Amino acid sequence: MYSKITPRVFFIIFALAAIVCARSARAQEEIREQRFRYELISLKSPNSIDSVRTDIYVAVPYSFLFFQNAVDRYIADYTVTIEIKDPLSESVVYSKTQENSVSLPTTVWEKLKELDQTRADASQYSVRLLGGHNYHIQIRINDLTKKNALLSDTIWRTRSFSVPVLSISDLLLYRTKIGNRLTPNIGDDISAVSAQEGGAFFEVYNAPQSVPFWVIHSIADDAGAEISRLTKIVVPDGRTTMRLFSRFSNEDLWTGTYLLHSFVTSNISDTGIELKKLLSTSQNHSDHRLQVGIGHGVPLVSADLDESIQQLYVIAVGGAYDSLVFAQTSNEKRAALREFWDKMNVYRGTTTTRPMEVFYQRVRYANEHFDHLGPGWRSDRGKVYLMLGAPTSIDRNAYSAGQRPYETWTYYDLNQRYYFVDQFLINDYRLTGPLPAPGTFHWERDGQ
Repeated sequence: MYSKITPRVFFIIFALAAIVCARSARAQEEIREQRFRYELISLKSPNSIDSVRTDIYVAVPYSFLFFQNAVDRYIADYTVTIEIKDPLSESVVYSKTQENSVSLPTTVWEKLKELDQTRADASQYSVRLLGGHNYHIQIRINDLTKKNALLSDTIWRTRSFSVPVLSISDLLLYRTKIGNRLTPNIGDDISAVSAQEGGAFFEVYNAPQSVPFWVIHSIADDAGAEISRLTKIVVPDGRTTMRLFSRFSNEDLWTGTYLLHSFVTSNISDTGIELKKLLSTSQNHSDHRLQVGIGHGVPLVSADLDESIQQLYVIAVGGAYDSLVFAQTSNEKRAALREFWDKMNVYRGTTTTRPMEVFYQRVRYANEHFDHLGPGWRSDRGKVYLMLGAPTSIDRNAYSAGQRPYETWTYYDLNQRYYFVDQFLINDYRLTGPLPAPGTFHWERDGQ
């Protein structure tokens, strides 16, 4: 005996089947939002006026790749596909797919507690393009086992070297250099670049033959204020094209984003010109964005120096508080922040940066959970969380007749309790009593 399927039941079955098929299709090749790093570099092509050599460096994070056990090692296979189009005509001028493999000995794999974007597999590709031209560049990463994909689209303009004047190529940051062999630092994050081994590589074209010229490296913050400057004199060696390597220090850079400006000039007076004027008058310069994250200064919670200082007002007292308040310039503020944490780590009886790490983990948590009317760390709940950490228990009570919503935070180990009331029913919970005593910072409650 057969059951009758009504139109409505048939529709539901069809809809469910469509959902299953859609999910199955996505599982076969999922486009993921996880980022990967890449660099695009323009260099002058030999014996050509109109074209430039474009080097493309791609770094694929291990965390994206699926590693399979192969007896004594773990292996991941993936492809990199690069397609370059003319953005006006959308005609393809370059297309290439390359298969890559990562092989890690089991002993190395076992030492990796977590595969993340700090470890990546790098590859390089070169193509000749027209100078001074815009291109639509698409880079696609496909994991060959899980069928996942990463995709990046960008419009990029190549540099032009057609005019026979002193000029500079794009910059390539590197982590190490052995002879002329470089380990490139792909992307903007320079936290892992040391001043002793890392630097910037670039080429200079139409170098003067009878007189020296100067290279100026200037690092500025997001507001355009110059933080540091390094000037280097270059003596001609008979070549019109010179490959140069310059080291620059990032030790004084606090967490945040910066811009590296590199200039070449044959006029010594340019070395003393202020940055803004130099940028407006010089055509012979190249720029590279820099980012300093965890590993330098503090974890990247706020790139704004003033906000970073204001966050510390919650736990700073006495001379440490005064040093933060009286810092005026960007350099003074960075120095005050570094000095604060240097003293805090020593004062708390540890040579590690654990107190600092705990504080900024709490800032991040507060911003994610208490940010209804502004940055979460500024709220009353955020301030208590920064000072004491997570409570042992939270008693939440919703709105009822004659009773505003409130939360009770209890810290049994500290024998403390705090009440927060949402007086105006806008998810703005205000502390009904005083904050913990100034200078309170129980970082040790978060463990190791």
